[in-house]
Amino acid sequence: LGSSVRWFVISDADSSSVALSPQTLQEISDASGSLELAGATVEALKKGGDELSAVSKWCGKANGLICTYDGSLGSPDFQAALRLASQEASGGITGPQVAVL
Repeated sequence: LGSSVRWFVISDADSSSVALSPQTLQEISDASGSLELAGATVEALKKGGDELSAVSKWCGKANGLICTYDGSLGSPDFQAALRLASQEASGGITGPQVAVL
């Protein structure tokens, strides 16, 4: 994933936490890397507006994009929000784009 990673996390209204193992955090630190997190709820992304446009602002001009349904538990609303966010973010990507659905 590189040494400088930005994650945009999509969550439902009931869950908004991200957990990384101490080992993962240490490996990022050892590589002089950085990890930045931002996110929005499924409901906010589906409404569009500021929350959806925040995705492209957050991702900016990145050199890669990876999108997964990890954590969606098969929810059609979650998957639709992820597709919207992915489409919004993809405009500024200059390198590989991977969708693991």
